[in-house]
Amino acid sequence: MTETNRPKISVVIRAFQDAKHIDRAIESVLAQSFADFELIVVDDGSMDGTREAVAAFDAPQIVYVWQPHLGPSAALNRAIGHARGAYVAFLAAEDECLPDRLEFQLTSLEGGGFTSHFCAPSLIDEHGEELDDHAAPVFFKHDATDGAGAYRDFLNYGNFLCFSGAMVKREALERVGGFNPGLFRAHDFEQWIRLCKLGGMAISRERFVRHRVRRERSFPPGIRLGASSDSELAHVYEHFFDGVSVELLKAAFPDESHIWGDPLVDDPQGFATMLLLLHPSPSIREIAFRRLLNLFRDEGPSGPVMLSNFEVDAPALATALRSHR
Repeated sequence: MTETNRPKISVVIRAFQDAKHIDRAIESVLAQSFADFELIVVDDGSMDGTREAVAAFDAPQIVYVWQPHLGPSAALNRAIGHARGAYVAFLAAEDECLPDRLEFQLTSLEGGGFTSHFCAPSLIDEHGEELDDHAAPVFFKHDATDGAGAYRDFLNYGNFLCFSGAMVKREALERVGGFNPGLFRAHDFEQWIRLCKLGGMAISRERFVRHRVRRERSFPPGIRLGASSDSELAHVYEHFFDGVSVELLKAAFPDESHIWGDPLVDDPQGFATMLLLLHPSPSIREIAFRRLLNLFRDEGPSGPVMLSNFEVDAPALATALRSHR
């Protein structure tokens, strides 16, 4: 395969029980103003006619791949494995692109030297009618425009980025690794966090996708949904600060960096523990308490414990832990 016959962009759709809407998703990609793309549809074991819906399109850009139901991460990883483009744009099978989506994001990525770009969604209902932003406010309650802002808001608010608004350099996806196959609902959130740590993330408020507010689906007997959302989010936040750089922490949390000073900030894991300990969510604070309990095991239940370069009174922390529990 030579570089001359590789498409510039690979658009990836993971489909599962999406026969009702996938034709609109495919049509929206084929109608793009930027034409140098391929469309990879990985059918994750659908039993509702999704295969036939895709086969109805006679378009050379479409690559259809079927697999038994393995979950979204496995399907997306397989699609990325087939991708030939330098950039990968994601689209949920029930969502739609506006005509200039690929052109806008490609221009942003190439012009700004970014590794990933996210645009905002407009919201639609089951029938394609426009909805007010209050139908899914999570996408609009943030002010992040770059990776540092996203990292801060990921910790404070959770995942606020629309999956269908993501375009990423394929080499960046290869560097951070594939989607975690053990995650069924938080797989994209974890991936965005890893891309955030890589750097070069841009977030725009322009709306170039139409996101269908998720409805309840009926699943065939024997189809598994995977772990609960709470368990998956616990895993994501348990590893939220893995591999994070001091530079990203300082950029994402400038106020805390100024107040706490260099000794703590220059130790990413100590800084991370303090951020988790002060988080308003009890379930996230629990992660910090487990980190502190590990310190107790290492240092003993009495006397001082070293958290970064700060000496912490172990009995006082033990009392706080008992009160917490």
